[in-house]
Amino acid sequence: MADQSAQSDRREVTVQLSLRTLSTIVIAGLSFWALWQIREFLILFFASAVVATALAPIVRRLERRGAPRWLAISSIYLFMVSLLLIVLFVVVPQVLNQVGQLAIRLQSEGSLPGGIRLSPPAHGGWLSVLSDIASGSNLPDLPARIFSFATSFLSGLVTLLTFFILTFYLLLEGRKLVRYLLSFVPDEARRSELGDVFVAVSDRMGYWFRGQSVVAITTFLVTYIGLSILKVPYALSLAVLAALAEFIPLFGAWVGAVPAILVAASVSTSLAIVSGIFILVWQAFQGQILVPQIMRKVIGIPSVLVFVSVLILANLLGLIGVFLATPIAAAATVLGQYYAGQMHSRVRQRFQTGSSSKQESAILQKHKG
Repeated sequence: MADQSAQSDRREVTVQLSLRTLSTIVIAGLSFWALWQIREFLILFFASAVVATALAPIVRRLERRGAPRWLAISSIYLFMVSLLLIVLFVVVPQVLNQVGQLAIRLQSEGSLPGGIRLSPPAHGGWLSVLSDIASGSNLPDLPARIFSFATSFLSGLVTLLTFFILTFYLLLEGRKLVRYLLSFVPDEARRSELGDVFVAVSDRMGYWFRGQSVVAITTFLVTYIGLSILKVPYALSLAVLAALAEFIPLFGAWVGAVPAILVAASVSTSLAIVSGIFILVWQAFQGQILVPQIMRKVIGIPSVLVFVSVLILANLLGLIGVFLATPIAAAATVLGQYYAGQMHSRVRQRFQTGSSSKQESAILQKHKG
């Protein structure tokens, strides 16, 4: 009796995988591996797509005024290149000069003005190269390090050029590319729905980039003017850092604020307190008035989703993943809303189909009776 109960308790579980299921798993794994191998290009393409969606409304506005699309895009690029040249020849030399002064001080004294102790820059880092060029130290190793620094700089320059070319062609041929991809969807209604989803995703990412750019530029101007009035050292470099930090989600404001307060504290405690009050007042104004007005069309992205995106993408892609976390979260929000709506429609359709079937059965039973 005990043996029979033991045998009845035993259950054999057989897992059967069809050839189609196994092929799907293998293809999915190979696809993920292939995408991971070209992840750097995909990151560059996605960043170009974000900028293209931000510039697309300006292109359409110029087209409505009679300009050909290629001329509208070229005009925007001419303005961007002019602005970039101004930054390169006006802002960058001053920032490099201030960073070089800071690197020399860290290399020689290991402290900021006022005695705040910091670790000196690494021997192979670009801060160390700048400080050695300025001070004339480590001359035997300097050519090799300059060559390594120049190689990295040229690589970054090629990446930047590729980014601008990709953005240009996405602005010029982006609509044709989307229509071509949607042509593989056989159902016309589904094709129209996916087209609407693409428009919603591109609009959300474009709103984010335009709004974030306005916030970053405003932060740069306010921070630079405020720190210059307070006579905080390295005001321009700190303002550039604060502007770039605005693109870091959730913690960007503090990433840009802490260095400014530390540098102010290296001069005097009173300057640190005044600088801290100035930064807190600006952040309060920014968070309560400026950002809600500028970013109102992208509000609705859950903070938890942004935070999870930051953690995952920072682990996978490093610093660039942190910068791309918010637009990816925006796209994921739109896609999630679309698929949730699809599931809701299917459940409602099944419920209505089941209800009508029950009503028909009841009517047939009534007639039979």
